[in-house]
Amino acid sequence: MLKDLAREQEQNTGRVNISELSRETGLDRKTVRRYLRSDHPLETPHTRNKPSKLDPYKPYIQE
Repeated sequence: MLKDLAREQEQNTGRVNISELSRETGLDRKTVRRYLRSDHPLETPHTRNKPSKLDPYKPYIQE
């Protein structure tokens, strides 16, 4: 997706504006640059699903 946007922008303007791509996608400039430089799609980091510290107190909070 991001490489398609970059390719389209390059065809229209002759260059790739990373800041503009960043604004369009909502990603940080450095992330956009890293995606464009990589040969293969980058995987998103997996996050742990851990319980909240407030879980034991939720019934009390919701009262």
